[in-house]
Amino acid sequence: MTEPQVCVIIAARNAARTIPVAIASALREPEVAEVVVVDDASTDDTAKVARGADDGSGRLSVIRFDVNGGPSFARNAAIASSKSPFISILDADDFFLEGRFRELFASADWDFAADNIMMI
Repeated sequence: MTEPQVCVIIAARNAARTIPVAIASALREPEVAEVVVVDDASTDDTAKVARGADDGSGRLSVIRFDVNGGPSFARNAAIASSKSPFISILDADDFFLEGRFRELFASADWDFAADNIMMI
């Protein structure tokens, strides 16, 4: 892969405490073209904290809902706003290990890429 082509979508509700780590882990990856956070009607400062995690690269966008639609609704909204050919889902209380996408895209002979969760 020569250009960043992955959109990382993060559905978040009341995730102000954990979302900076999630966003930073996504923005750290050179294959990531955009990170779309959907604040699904949080009652804390999730959207504000998410915007504060921006690294200045112009790849982060934050969508805020006033009414909770649930994780699927939030993820679908993020997918609809994406301009990237590849989508990756990241939970707001999780993070990517460095090099995740490099490993997934190492082979060019695939139609679908998936990996497994690492339990810590």
